[in-house]
Amino acid sequence: MEIKNENIECQVVNENNEFEIKNDNGELEFKVLEQTSFMNEICNFNGLETSEDGYLCIITNVGLYMFRFRGYMGNFLKKNPSFAKSFLKPSEFSISDNLGINADGFVDSIPRYDLYEVLLRSDIYPKLKVSDKCQPISVKFSPRGLTSKTYCAVAVLTNFGSLEIFIRRVHVNYVEEFICLCNISQCLINLFMINWKNVDYNEPEAQLTELKKRVEMVTPISFTWSHLISIQDLSFCILVVGHEGALTFWKIISHESEIIENGLFLKRIEVPVGKITTLKWIQAEEDALLLVGDNLGKAIALCISDITEHSLSVSEEVMIYEQDFIKINSFQLF
Repeated sequence: MEIKNENIECQVVNENNEFEIKNDNGELEFKVLEQTSFMNEICNFNGLETSEDGYLCIITNVGLYMFRFRGYMGNFLKKNPSFAKSFLKPSEFSISDNLGINADGFVDSIPRYDLYEVLLRSDIYPKLKVSDKCQPISVKFSPRGLTSKTYCAVAVLTNFGSLEIFIRRVHVNYVEEFICLCNISQCLINLFMINWKNVDYNEPEAQLTELKKRVEMVTPISFTWSHLISIQDLSFCILVVGHEGALTFWKIISHESEIIENGLFLKRIEVPVGKITTLKWIQAEEDALLLVGDNLGKAIALCISDITEHSLSVSEEVMIYEQDFIKINSFQLF
């Protein structure tokens, strides 16, 4: 089989259905190295992410497929390379189920307008959205060296508001897997829960108002990693998480095991924006510039300085772009 156009030629080169693309001069420009099958229940692909330690992450509605190119002695005389393959499935942790308010107790007593809002928001009451299953919506790798000195950690955000950090582990039989280091969403809930009051005996409308307030306070919307920071013998990254008009900063220490140290949370600040839809960390020697964009098109910049093992300083915001009611999805530097 051959497929040709003016510039390229694509053909099956052997019985294994290996494809090559060559230019008019017969020079190889592209070759399919690997083909793989996915689970039948996959109905959509949400994106691709790559890491500094050589991983390719395919984001699907059922989980993450992780591929890493590696050498293999059995392939010494073969044309095709070897790939380490693993599957990462985030937990079904739901923020709205862990806020201390049982929506089952008042959902039948609220006005119809409020009921419609609840039905349309899985972050408030996911149980009512039977067809809406937990799935990853955003994945980002840390800088190389955060785990085992040469590897990356990976942060995964789901549509139920769970933000988890996973690290790579290799068993004695060389099988790779990713284990959960911590759940940032759960950690943030634990911090705020101390000051939350019992509202079980309040009116249904008041309970719903308090539930929405707690959801907006703790739900992660976006996140980004800092560069790898080294202070004396300690190496760590800062994970910046965007919420509704607020940022939280978390210290993730370089790990050789799954033990998580105390002092993970650094600080929380209010910022004059709406729902923070994108973040970008730009290293500037020992300091950094943090770009923040929201769902209304507003963009600001924050200077991050005086980074230590236990704290950091955040400057007053600088306006980059006034809101134009067009959501900012990402920042690109040229």
